[in-house]
Amino acid sequence: MEYSPRFGLEILSLGENPFFLLKSFKFGSDIYGRMTQTIPSQRILVVDDEPMVRDSIEMLLKNEGHQVEAVGNGEQALEKLGKRNYDIVFTDHIMGGMSGEELALAIKAKYPSQIVIMLTGYGAVLDQLTHEGPLVDFTLTKPIDIPLLRLTLLRLTSQRLART
Repeated sequence: MEYSPRFGLEILSLGENPFFLLKSFKFGSDIYGRMTQTIPSQRILVVDDEPMVRDSIEMLLKNEGHQVEAVGNGEQALEKLGKRNYDIVFTDHIMGGMSGEELALAIKAKYPSQIVIMLTGYGAVLDQLTHEGPLVDFTLTKPIDIPLLRLTLLRLTSQRLART
């Protein structure tokens, strides 16, 4: 394990898959600029039943240079996934109708290699979602920590590109 106090990152390497833990983050630091430059544009689907949250995430990701589509429920998300390939799907955990967990299960059943990131306001859910099997690839708490979001995209994008 390496730690860079200048950037506030711990870099853990388990076999061939390094990943990052955010300890602290300085927006003016060198790594901030490098992160925004090193994440290639992704095709992202955002699923959230709260329009303000959905629109905010969509705008944030578009400003980062990603191609983003956003929908308000799981059924719409599955319809979009049937018509187009996405690199990453962000889904809210608690939604009316189909929950984020149900959506993740449906996505993984039909598209096992699809990257799914769960957004949740319930911290206790994090361990359950990430340790009980391959339901999601990563979870982020709301409100969203933007630097952590960037690091997550960088990590998952790197892993996906390494598999192809």
